[in-house]
Amino acid sequence: MATVKRAPRAPAAKAEPPAESVAEAATPGTNIVVHLSVPDRRAAARDVRTLLARIGGKSLGPESASTMLLVVPRSGYAELTRGLAQIGSWQLESDPGSLPDPVQVAVRLAK
Repeated sequence: MATVKRAPRAPAAKAEPPAESVAEAATPGTNIVVHLSVPDRRAAARDVRTLLARIGGKSLGPESASTMLLVVPRSGYAELTRGLAQIGSWQLESDPGSLPDPVQVAVRLAK
């Protein structure tokens, strides 16, 4: 019988870390979770920070690689959503219906 040589296996592709679930992205007190699809997360995070400064909002705590926690005045929420639409394609993952003042928003950045 002839011995069959097998080609060496290619190393398995490294799996990307799992995306945060809505529950992980939404800290206690978060009112809205937004999924923002962008080509460049770093550029998008910079653009979101610029948008926050313009509408009088602020970022809460350190940013993870994929989630930004924001606080914006209720009066600036409509401008936040318009600005996010200019940065990338977005969709609400959770929406409380009525908005408190201020509004806490978790923005999940994804490619």
